[in-house]
Amino acid sequence: MLYLSCFDVDPEESLYVRRWIAEKHLPDLLAAGFLTAASYEEINGSGHTADIYEIPQIEIFKTPAYRATGSDEDDPERPRALAAMTNRSNTTYRVCAEHGDMEAGGNSEVVTLIQFEASATSPGGHQDTEFVTNLQEACVSAMDSFPGLLERVRVCERSGNHPDYPSDKPNWLIMLEWSECPRGEDSTDLARKFHSAAGQLGFISGWSSRVLARARVQIAEASL
Repeated sequence: MLYLSCFDVDPEESLYVRRWIAEKHLPDLLAAGFLTAASYEEINGSGHTADIYEIPQIEIFKTPAYRATGSDEDDPERPRALAAMTNRSNTTYRVCAEHGDMEAGGNSEVVTLIQFEASATSPGGHQDTEFVTNLQEACVSAMDSFPGLLERVRVCERSGNHPDYPSDKPNWLIMLEWSECPRGEDSTDLARKFHSAAGQLGFISGWSSRVLARARVQIAEASL
């Protein structure tokens, strides 16, 4: 499963938050059983952040090891870091289809996150299957268009909720994973192609597309 934690960061607290995520939060979650953990920042400098994790199952949020990561006693920097975050959302997804390097973890250099609501309308009672198949074909086409640059594409549907932070985000996610930052027009063109593929079998709304790069923390510059 994929677990997506999104938020905006107060610019004045950005370095503090980035350090806390890199040095404390991500290592704690990996120790608690998360499979991969990486933090990304939107490349336009908006301050929007997406921490992307792979988890074995949604029940991990109820384990003692995970619950301990939210303890202020164990992590006294946590309250200040959380106070600097706004527009927080925590969303879990099951991967319905993927194409590319199946062994890769969730740590590509750049990701494009496409989120949207979809209500499939094709007849026959197989809407979800046909919908995912249509997007899978779009994944194959996208990979063929950018060999060596686009490493993997995953089509995901929202599944379950974090026990403390139920999500109101759209129910579908397409994650494009790049080895380096694509040209803006290439990313936009791919988003349009996926929009077309999704719209062929149903009504879609709430569409958003963001390009984010791995967050880099210059520890030597920290003055905390």
